[in-house]
Amino acid sequence: MSFTAALEQLPKPDFLRAWCALAYAFPGLHPEGYEDAGSDWPRVLQRFAAEAWRRADAGELAEEERQKDPFGVFGVIGAEFSSGDGDDYACLCRKAKADHVTEIKRLFEDSEPSFETIDALDHGGSWPTLKTVLRASSAREILLAILSPDEAQEAALKAQTAWVNEAKEFILRSLGHKVSRGFDIYQKPDAWLHIGANDLGLRPCLETNVDVVRS
Repeated sequence: MSFTAALEQLPKPDFLRAWCALAYAFPGLHPEGYEDAGSDWPRVLQRFAAEAWRRADAGELAEEERQKDPFGVFGVIGAEFSSGDGDDYACLCRKAKADHVTEIKRLFEDSEPSFETIDALDHGGSWPTLKTVLRASSAREILLAILSPDEAQEAALKAQTAWVNEAKEFILRSLGHKVSRGFDIYQKPDAWLHIGANDLGLRPCLETNVDVVRS
């Protein structure tokens, strides 16, 4: 049996392993020049393959030999992800969004942000967590969702807390109101004309707003 015919009988992975094996075992020689090994060719190639991968794992070939070896790439191909400190999620996000490094660092201080949150940095840059959680695209939509969230938005808000600090900052900038941990929904309002104080029909809106912010 010829070398070529033997290779044709091997599955594709073994075919590549065999080429790699011959390159490691007999560098510089063309396989067609080998003596016909008869019906033992497949077993010979598989033995070469096993030895080739052992050598590849051990790194026995010098760098110069690897460069000269046209088939050696099959012995060293592949890598494990992640392979270093630079491949962790936070580093990859900072590399992908180099213009938003400061914002990304802030997001990771609260929790591990989702891909959607990181992508939202390119769409306006502000309030990425709120935009992702509330499925909002503008400050107006965020405000409406915080004041009166629908069922899906309320469920999303209750499912995590990464948005809380960003929501406090958003409310401070948008409404001029600082939300604190001790905020009581039943405290006496500054003026009785505030929504919910004199119109009990609108009080659920106020209670929902405060409850969402506090949770």
